[in-house]
Amino acid sequence: MLIPLVPQGGEHDNVIKIKDAKAGKTFPWRLEYNCPVHEHWNIVHTGMLIPECRQVYICPDNCLRGVIMTAQEMGALDRISSVMPDEREISGGSLEAITIEGVTDVLHKVKKRPRAVQLFPVCTHHLLGCDMRYIEDEIEKRFPDIDFMECFMDPVCQKLTTTPEQRQRFQMMKVLADHPQDEDLSSVTMLGENLRVQESDLTQLLAQEGLELRQVQDCRTYDEYLSLGASFLWLTRSPLSAYGLKKAADLAGRRSLYMPAAIRADEIEAQEKALLEQVYLARGMKEEEAAGRAAERAAVVREKEEERTQELCRETLHAVGDLPVYLDYVGIPRPLGFARFLLEHGFRVQRVIADGISPEEAEDLSFVQAHYPDLEVMSSQAPASLYERERMNIREKMLAIGPKAAYFTGSPYFVNVIEQDGATGFLGVQHILRLMQQAVLQPKNNEIVTGKGLGLPGVWEVSR
Repeated sequence: MLIPLVPQGGEHDNVIKIKDAKAGKTFPWRLEYNCPVHEHWNIVHTGMLIPECRQVYICPDNCLRGVIMTAQEMGALDRISSVMPDEREISGGSLEAITIEGVTDVLHKVKKRPRAVQLFPVCTHHLLGCDMRYIEDEIEKRFPDIDFMECFMDPVCQKLTTTPEQRQRFQMMKVLADHPQDEDLSSVTMLGENLRVQESDLTQLLAQEGLELRQVQDCRTYDEYLSLGASFLWLTRSPLSAYGLKKAADLAGRRSLYMPAAIRADEIEAQEKALLEQVYLARGMKEEEAAGRAAERAAVVREKEEERTQELCRETLHAVGDLPVYLDYVGIPRPLGFARFLLEHGFRVQRVIADGISPEEAEDLSFVQAHYPDLEVMSSQAPASLYERERMNIREKMLAIGPKAAYFTGSPYFVNVIEQDGATGFLGVQHILRLMQQAVLQPKNNEIVTGKGLGLPGVWEVSR
């Protein structure tokens, strides 16, 4: 018998007004719909950034299918392995032994011995109460020449504790701390990023200070990757990486700074002041002097770039006109902040697609609720969203920003980016505005958003 997918609370509880939204768990946790948009990266894509590193998954074949298909689509099957316990082995209490012996067998059989291994137990190991410390210690004892990163593929627990993405990125950073190096005061390292950071005030500010910005996308060997840990300052833009950045940096004795993809001018200025302050402190400047000089420099950048941003915003509004605008959290990491920015500048933003509102956007949430209470927020995971394309009048021209916004609207006029295209700061906002202008002039095939790992091939070739 077929059971109709009608969620509790009515047919349309996938959309709420921003005035009714709350930060955090904005929508209730229920049966979830997984829309066919795959341009955002998953743990397989992210792990492949480290050269000479192998991924090993210990899970039944039904779960394994997705990660193996991802590796195959990347052309990276030679860097991924699997251990597949059967039902008898799982229920018979031998999962720990199967995990240890399976991983051992895999590493003895591979043609090229990896320098590092990302080890992925799964939810089954948690549910059966496996002694993971014992498993990991035994494997490390057998292969002392290999760096093991203790990852996890556990979607069952990801809403209640550390997500697989957070755990993996911490392990990718922690390995740098495990290989101590002399501190390099001439470089800064960007960690935990899928995409190369570009179109950014950050890169310009560091260059003006005579500092090199180092990124994993530049590394062709594992030793080059390890050398990233020498930089005196570690940065990340990603909220998924913020969890582990300070922990790993503290272990390595390095300074660290979380610089999310801010939209508001005051927040961008504050971030750039904090960055420059860390640079000056590392050079031995006293705190008061470092703070004053950093504030002065950040204010100059704001004065110069905010004016350019406003001018470009007017040009973009002229191009977009009164077209309805939809945007999502995959394309823009701070979707509510960007919606606020566009609304304040006269754009007709109708809907933000997000499965929750980050507490980091609390100020933007309060502002939008007070000034634009009818802005809609839609969950991409609510079952009712399955029918969203049918409800949309896609004959009306509209602009979508991000792949999920493109999919649910069905519009050919969309900005095809993830994670703000690696852009940040005033230059990052300007970059998205230019892409918006292009999007309304150059329609694209909407079906491309179902492809996996946007921007991946070039990165893969470098990282191999």
